[in-house]
Amino acid sequence: MSVPAPITVRVSVAASYDVVVGRGVLASVGERVRAVVPQANRVMVVYDGVCSPEMHQVRERLHASGFLVAVAPIAALEEYKTSETAAWLLYDAARAKLERSDVILALGGGITGDVAGFVAATYRRGIAWVQCPTTLLSMVDASVGGKTGVNLQVDDELQKNMVGAFHQPSLVLADVATLATLPTREFSCGCAEIIKHAMIARSVPKPDPSLTLEMLQRTLPTVRNDGAAISQLIASNVALKAAVVEGDEREMQHGGGRALLNLGHTFGHAMETLLGLQLEGFDTDDVGIQHGEAVGLGLIAATRAAQVMGFVQSSYVDEVRATLRAAGLPTRVVGIPARLDERMYDVNFMINRMQADKKTIAGSLRVILPTGFGTANVVKNPPREALEAGWREIGC
Repeated sequence: MSVPAPITVRVSVAASYDVVVGRGVLASVGERVRAVVPQANRVMVVYDGVCSPEMHQVRERLHASGFLVAVAPIAALEEYKTSETAAWLLYDAARAKLERSDVILALGGGITGDVAGFVAATYRRGIAWVQCPTTLLSMVDASVGGKTGVNLQVDDELQKNMVGAFHQPSLVLADVATLATLPTREFSCGCAEIIKHAMIARSVPKPDPSLTLEMLQRTLPTVRNDGAAISQLIASNVALKAAVVEGDEREMQHGGGRALLNLGHTFGHAMETLLGLQLEGFDTDDVGIQHGEAVGLGLIAATRAAQVMGFVQSSYVDEVRATLRAAGLPTRVVGIPARLDERMYDVNFMINRMQADKKTIAGSLRVILPTGFGTANVVKNPPREALEAGWREIGC
């Protein structure tokens, strides 16, 4: 059986680049990197430790194209997505003698890409970098758009992505073959971002009316087993995000633009780094709640808040919940524990955490809320009762 040709999506920003999606595209990583950074002599591969087989393939292909290759493994966990990890990678880049014309290549999921991209943005005031995402979430979201960064520990609170830079990659290679060994839970996490895209698909500069919650309910349960279908779905999501990024590369539009991509994230980020959260019907073990799961729960909370404000009907809340379930994602948090000082993670506590979000401007909380099927908008300082209803909808 022949392998379908890769799909290429062009991201037309100040420094434009291609996103290449398809099975086996990592086999040509050496020649593709050589084509976009022809003056480079060295490549440092920053990789998630679980991607060792892919790392060996990438290193071999880069060697065959004449590159000197250094490798730097990282632990792709939120608690290690820090300035300390970035500092060690900067030391590694200096030890590898990377110059301004050289390249950093990120191989792994969103955390790996965020940290490696931040290192590329800051080493020698910025060098080229290439994204090779290996998770569904990073393929459809994190690898596109040039957002890089690390988390910041402020007192006893871990604040996500508070330190970073916009630094577009020179190339993105999304090899869907890497999804074959992806744990089911991680694949589902990627589906959360796809569902988010469907919820804004009619509000973006190049609307995609084919990307709907109804369509996703039919396709997400089985799409993983169809190489051509998953490649097309990923490419469609990349094209949608590219259109948003092209119109608002540095998220300067306060009334829409790139901010729409944060639908579900303000609620999600508030719970994502809390310890001890349990998900209804899921065994979270010691891993805690993952990014895609938090975003999915945030989509429900945001839709319920929108319903309280009269933007959508209650049936839309049910539609979002049904789509998340079709993707194998949780829809409620249960067993919320007491904090060390015996206060609970109650509604007031969670709303206060939302105020620390990066999208807060001059003390005004901005939340992206659905306004209809496939549409959304930025809402400044939504009523407290709407936020409370959102949190209660997911079990707070």
